[in-house]
Amino acid sequence: MESVAYRLAAVADLLVKEVGAPRQVVASGAAVLRSPAWAQIITDVIGKQIIASAQTEASCSGAALLALESLGVIPAIEAVEAETGTTCSPVATRYTLRRESGRRDFTGLYSMCERVRSRRNSHE
Repeated sequence: MESVAYRLAAVADLLVKEVGAPRQVVASGAAVLRSPAWAQIITDVIGKQIIASAQTEASCSGAALLALESLGVIPAIEAVEAETGTTCSPVATRYTLRRESGRRDFTGLYSMCERVRSRRNSHE
């Protein structure tokens, strides 16, 4: 679970560089919503509070909101309040530990896997 959390954090970091820090992080998906431990790991790794979505079909709802925005029915997708559930906050000591050691380990492992994949592809 932690390796997935580190990958999510890497994506979150790229998004922050491109579009700035988010107002809030809303998570959807059965795995996160049904497992408080999983939500806590993600929260500790990204260092941001996560708000669980109470919306059952979040992807469909998001697509519908984008369509409504493009048709001018709603002024902006941000104008619609998200249905939210529980909130999970990072534990500062865990965040520091995971950020420093885990990210370094994950980045090193990911780089090593890329080198192995590249070598394998060059021999095919």
